[in-house]
Amino acid sequence: MGAAVCAGGGQAGHPGGREAPAGLVEGHGLRGTPLGSSHAHPARLPERSDEDAARLPPERGTEEVTDATYGPLKVACEDDVLVRYGERGTIVRPGVVAGPHDPTDRFTRWVRRAARGGRVALPGRPEQPVQVVDSRDLARLVTTLLAADRPGVYNAVGPAEPTTMAGLIEACAAAAGTGVEMVPVEPERVPGRLPLIVPSAWEPMFRRGAGRARAAGMPATPLVETAAATLVWDRGRGAPPLARDLDQQRRPGWSAEVPHRADDLATVPLAGTRRPPTHCQEREPLSYARQRPIR
Repeated sequence: MGAAVCAGGGQAGHPGGREAPAGLVEGHGLRGTPLGSSHAHPARLPERSDEDAARLPPERGTEEVTDATYGPLKVACEDDVLVRYGERGTIVRPGVVAGPHDPTDRFTRWVRRAARGGRVALPGRPEQPVQVVDSRDLARLVTTLLAADRPGVYNAVGPAEPTTMAGLIEACAAAAGTGVEMVPVEPERVPGRLPLIVPSAWEPMFRRGAGRARAAGMPATPLVETAAATLVWDRGRGAPPLARDLDQQRRPGWSAEVPHRADDLATVPLAGTRRPPTHCQEREPLSYARQRPIR
């Protein structure tokens, strides 16, 4: 079948941007598959929704990518692929992608914070579900589908076992060998929004089913291994300021009474709650060199 061209963001994030990659692929007798997004679905869906769940209406009236247009633009891209390739079309819908070289810092923020240990402010519910897919698992799924010339739509979400925000932070702490104490704080006390924290009504977006992708060969890297690899990479690049780290930012409109560091909020009790903090004991850090390779 030859090489493949996979397009996800940037110019390929809107329907017009799909034409150049598709023409390049077809002009050389190759095959490509677009990286869609779980945002093709509405945030409020039944739990464990699969690839056949309802999608958002497609957007073709703009090329501006915003929170409101991102999902509908992805739907329009999917429709264009199906029009061009018909039943041969292959579409992969990743959720939040995590691992080394992630430019969004969504997962890296929690990896770095857990590595410091101590009290971790959690502006939400520790039991909130969350899904992140290891970038290497996503890559293996895409290459496997292309090599097998396998059509269909696939949700690329992880980890294999359901987890929560508390579980994610504990996995990050386990990778670093630190101990953490998660302290719920009032979300309105946090200036801005910390990554992976969503309103309760949006939680189904982190309960998507990935059975079809697993059956097609997507690996299931344990979350602690994803965290360990991310930590090694982050430290190797010198741990620069994170794009989404509120510790490094100042937001307009902050009250002088609001702490300037997100984790300072861990000293502020959550009004009206009796939920005890969640603890994670110190342990031996997970050596990235001892992790199982993905072949």
